[in-house]
Amino acid sequence: MEQLVKERTAGIEAANQTLRASRRAALSLTEDALEARRLAEQEVLKRRQAMDALRELNTELEQRVADQTAEIREANETSNCASRSAPPNSKPPTIPSAARVCPR
Repeated sequence: MEQLVKERTAGIEAANQTLRASRRAALSLTEDALEARRLAEQEVLKRRQAMDALRELNTELEQRVADQTAEIREANETSNCASRSAPPNSKPPTIPSAARVCPR
């Protein structure tokens, strides 16, 4: 009977060691997964920040283009108005819409 108790005790101790090793492995995998998730979340945050910065730069660029286009149009209209009021032997306006913009 003692022999049977010793054998079963040894079997239980071996199973406990296997269980502890499995738990350590599972804990290690869990820690690795948590670290991977943390790194992924950091990467997502960096990408979101980069996309926000890119959108802001794009908006700024679009505004600058619109402002410069308006300045060029105004300069062209001013130039065309001046050429319409110039003496008859001077160069005619280059933009057909100048007649609509410039008073005679």
